[in-house]
Amino acid sequence: MLWGAISQYKLISQQGKISTLSHYKQALVETEKSMQGTRFLQDSLENKIYILKTENEILSENSDPPIGIFFEVQIGSFTDFNLDQYNKNLANIRHEKHNGTSKFLLGRFRSFKKTLVFESDLKRMGINSAFIVGRIDDQIVTYKEALEALERSNN
Repeated sequence: MLWGAISQYKLISQQGKISTLSHYKQALVETEKSMQGTRFLQDSLENKIYILKTENEILSENSDPPIGIFFEVQIGSFTDFNLDQYNKNLANIRHEKHNGTSKFLLGRFRSFKKTLVFESDLKRMGINSAFIVGRIDDQIVTYKEALEALERSNN
């Protein structure tokens, strides 16, 4: 009889432990499901933030006049030609007079790295005279001056 009571006690104790472990396992499964939903939501929000930042950067790069620090690629500088008559027809090429010369510029980027890639692509297309210039608050400067100003503004 004593043996039966001990066995019964052990059986009830084991069943309690099994029940507790089953409860913990179910809680763990529910927590994992919840975390998957949270991870999905976090990934979705991070993606939306990235898209908004990219759209904001593009809007900023395309604003006129460009206020802030930008980088552009100059594809020509001419003193012997007056091409002012074509300004209205230059949809995506910007023509500017600077220090007595007509300058033709493509692109406008806040990122110097993007500008380097763009300049490289233009050179691969055969525009070998392309080079990067900077722009600070709508004034053309050297790219080094723009990089220094960008460095100061980030500190």
